[in-house]
Parts: sequence; structure tokens; C-alpha cells
Amino acid sequence: MWQPSCLTQNLMSAFTQNLTYSLRSLRKSPSFTFVTVLTLALGIGANTAIFSVVYYALLRPLPYHQPSELVMLGEWRRQEYPNPHSSYPDYLDWKRTAKSFSALAGYSGDAFTFSAGGEPKNTFAGQVTPNFFSTLGVKPMLGRDFRDSDQQSNEPPVAMLTYDFWRSDFSADQNVIGRVIHLDGKPVVVVGVLPKEFEFALRTAPLYVPLHPGPDASARRSLRWLNVVCRLAPGVSLTEALAE
Repeated sequence: MWQPSCLTQNLMSAFTQNLTYSLRSLRKSPSFTFVTVLTLALGIGANTAIFSVVYYALLRPLPYHQPSELVMLGEWRRQEYPNPHSSYPDYLDWKRTAKSFSALAGYSGDAFTFSAGGEPKNTFAGQVTPNFFSTLGVKPMLGRDFRDSDQQSNEPPVAMLTYDFWRSDFSADQNVIGRVIHLDGKPVVVVGVLPKEFEFALRTAPLYVPLHPGPDASARRSLRWLNVVCRLAPGVSLTEALAE
């Protein structure tokens, strides 16, 4: 049978004596005890909060299909444009000619006045190309994904709701598909609800609509406002894509 060594016994005895002394000291000084416990609580809470931010921002896997295949694509002009965005004509050219990617999708955002029968309120909406969610590998929880025809101006405007927005503003209505909402006073048909785990850079966007760039934004190659996300083609490395 294992027997504790003299060193182990001495360490345990010292630990017990120190712990007893500390507890007695804390009991005799309630104010000091309160400050000590509060300091420990704040320190533990701060470290927990920092770890949570690091985990959600850096460590947790992205909630997409094969996220390692996803890359951002843009033209970096350090002096004029601090972020690597794209013009809409460039995006169309890349989508048509690039061989390194199996899919390219664009996204941006804009503010709208939202109404669903109640008091109108200002909200933010993600504006995306119809293949945006399929490029990420995300499927709606309810309803359907955007279609290419949804981007045509002669088609009825449509929208997809995020899971949280569906719960908060539509009471998790299972029959929300086909419901008409209003954005900037225009009727928009809800065609889908995104899954609960979906997150993206546009985290404040409670809903998404197909991208409809205006004449100026769609024609000017020097106007870089579009974010582009791509999925690498099978067998193509990031180095090969960068070379292209």
C-alpha cells in the first residue's frame, strides 16, 4: 500500500495551516473579505469574457460546409481603399473567368425602414447575390434559398429572415413563408428562414435580400463597394488561387 512521504505530509500540513489561518483572517475582516471576493469574481469574469470572445472569433469552427475552402477576394488599394473590396463589374468578370473557384458570391448591406404590420422601425439588411448562401453551404431552415430570378427587377421582391429575427419579430411562426413585410414602404415576400447556427460578418443584419445594385454601382469599375466570398474549386490550393 502506498504511504505518503514525510515531504508530502509536511506540505499537506502546511497547506492546512495556511488555509485555516486565511479563513480566520478573512472572517475577522469582513470588508477585506468582500473586496477580495469581489476582486476574484471580477478577474474570473473578465477572463471568462475574454475567452468567450476569443473562442467565438478565432477558435470555434465556422458554421459552414467545408469552411477551409472559403476565401475572401478583393482588390487592395492601400491609399484609396483600406479594405479589399471589389467593383460589381470586376465581380462579374471574376465569376465568369476565374478557374480556381467553384463559386463566387457578393454581399453588402444597407439600412431600411422595416414594417410587418406594427410600428415601422429602422433595421439593417444584408444584400447578397442569389448564390451567397449556397456558396457558404448554408440551407434555409424553412422555405427556400434565393434564386437567380429573384435578382431581376421585374420579379416580386423577396427576403430571408435570420433565426433570431424570426423568433423575436415573428414569434417563431411556422407559417411565415409567403408573409408580406414592407421595406422602405415596398411589399416584400418572406421566402425563407435561416438556420439557428448561421452567423456571418453582417451579424447585425436580421434579414437578407437579393442584391440589386443601382445603375452607377453596377457600371463603375472604379467604385469598389462589394465584398466577395469564394469557394475554392476541388483540388485547388490557396497558393494556386492566389497565383491566378
